[in-house]
Amino acid sequence: MTIRNYNCYHSLISGILCHGDLGMIVSRYLFLVSLLSSLMGLDAVMISKAFFHIGKCEDKIVFYFDSQLKISRNVGNNQVEYWLHDVQIAKEAQEALEQMNNVSQDYQLQFLNYQNSLKVKINFNPAVVTKIYLSKFTPISKTHGLVIKILRTGSLKASKCLRVSNHKEIVLDFGHGGQDVGAKNGEIYEKEVVKSVGLKLAKILINQGYVVHLTRHDDQFIPLDQRTHFANMHTQAGLFVSLHANHASNSSANGIETYYMHYNLLTGWDEGSKVSRYLLNAASANLATQVHTNILAAVKKYHINDRKVKQSVSQVLLGVEMPAILVELGFISNLQEAQLLDSQDYQQALAAGIAKGINAYHAAQL
Repeated sequence: MTIRNYNCYHSLISGILCHGDLGMIVSRYLFLVSLLSSLMGLDAVMISKAFFHIGKCEDKIVFYFDSQLKISRNVGNNQVEYWLHDVQIAKEAQEALEQMNNVSQDYQLQFLNYQNSLKVKINFNPAVVTKIYLSKFTPISKTHGLVIKILRTGSLKASKCLRVSNHKEIVLDFGHGGQDVGAKNGEIYEKEVVKSVGLKLAKILINQGYVVHLTRHDDQFIPLDQRTHFANMHTQAGLFVSLHANHASNSSANGIETYYMHYNLLTGWDEGSKVSRYLLNAASANLATQVHTNILAAVKKYHINDRKVKQSVSQVLLGVEMPAILVELGFISNLQEAQLLDSQDYQQALAAGIAKGINAYHAAQL
């Protein structure tokens, strides 16, 4: 079948659409759509957020994006380049990347935009940096995640890197803060609930002889990677506990759940160091189990739903170099549970249960 050329205009589109048979027209039209989409970035993957976690043993560059990402790698003499193809970068992510450029004295890190691709370029001294590798993961709240890890010399020694120890020093992280209120129900805000529970918990632990570090002391916003940087670089803590409150579109959802990160959740075509990972996985799992069990026992009279211990990748759990858990204390989106979370008595019970779980973890480590 042939379609004759009527009223064709002299343009790129008319040149493709106004000549040839129907099959050729459709083929050329689809090519044109694909070409225009590529030029306009319509089919690009959106990188929505980026983080940089600094540690004593390894640094982590983390990206969040909304669909499958095409990645390639070039390895040279003391240099690694990762190419993220067909991407757009949200303003928040771009600002984060700009702050990461050349932040370390141990290696040179650069982010370079080429049309619709992002190049992550890392030049390093092999006497300092022992390995660079990439993994993918599924985050709690986003579709896709990617982490590039940069390991330093000494990372293979558990005593110097993954701080699995039983000394009584701990970091308490109160989620959200400042303009980031977290979940809310009326005038009940997650940022205030977790701070109140956390301060009660800190008081209990200090009275029991713990050295306690807080990622925030008042109502202020602290970026997630700054929290992990503080825990890794400015403390000798052997534990990290992050407190949050849940939210669900279904207002009947309720209960307490506790998360830890297992390194099997990170997958990819670059294999990272397995040395000491088992110790960290086991310690985090034990901490999560002990804390979760004791929280539920402490609030037993309130008949709280047990949503179990779960594995997941969150930024703070991914970013710290010690056994770590994230506790979801209840659902603020559930009115009855929100009112409990706003109660001083219930907050005290939660804090007592967490403290008992931390002590049980330490007793098991001895």
